[in-house]
Amino acid sequence: MSGPSLVARLSHETARLSRKTRHVREWLAVLRENDTEVTWRTWARMVTGAVQMVLRPVGRAEFVRRARVCVRCPVFDRELRRCRGPWVGGKPTGCGCYLPWFLRIRRPYARGCWGREVVGGDFGWENEKPRG
Repeated sequence: MSGPSLVARLSHETARLSRKTRHVREWLAVLRENDTEVTWRTWARMVTGAVQMVLRPVGRAEFVRRARVCVRCPVFDRELRRCRGPWVGGKPTGCGCYLPWFLRIRRPYARGCWGREVVGGDFGWENEKPRG
């Protein structure tokens, strides 16, 4: 036998597509909740991020390390899986990003995630150290 059957491959690809369309629906919900106007610039940023994820993705171990930090963070919104916490002083905490995609970008901020960049110290995660 030369691998999975056509039905098995189609089933697998359908499941993959379903997960991806679910991510797009969730991302659009995050944009609406953040009160972000979806413009051509929003789509351009999404495409730029997608290109970064394809050309220079973070490894699985790095993704898992970041995700573990995020799910324990007080700013993490479990319902929409985004970086957005309670409002403090009339301003939202967190960057509002959709984490399933954001965690895959190699250097989203100079020092790491929003928490590491804005709050500093050991808050949030830092960028992966360059190898070599």
